[in-house]
Amino acid sequence: MLLLPSAHPTAVAASIPGAPGCSFFPANSVWNTDISSMPVNAKSPQWVASMSGGAANIHPDFGKSDDPSVPYGIPYTVVDNSHATTTVNFDYGDESDTGPYPFGTDTPIEGGAASGGDRHALMVNSATCTLY
Repeated sequence: MLLLPSAHPTAVAASIPGAPGCSFFPANSVWNTDISSMPVNAKSPQWVASMSGGAANIHPDFGKSDDPSVPYGIPYTVVDNSHATTTVNFDYGDESDTGPYPFGTDTPIEGGAASGGDRHALMVNSATCTLY
């Protein structure tokens, strides 16, 4: 579990859709730095090429695509304190918090119900700004 920063009136940090009181990162986080006028690193072309830049759809692994028929990444759901919690058993328990988690039949799973392999679920409690 991770406590997310609460939005501050002067913050420039983006709020999580569905949880307007919670921001992705605090306003002073490096992730909120405007880099549009910064110089490009000399190794940038090599880094972009190593990621098949221009030929690959590079994206963060959360949320959903603009086309609901082609989902990608790790979906998340917003809950509040009234959501039931449960214990979750993990294949790699040492890599996860012990819980309990606000996990239920309404929780979307990465890849969908029929997928295999490593599947993730993210929940944000909008009342506490806790990320599960």
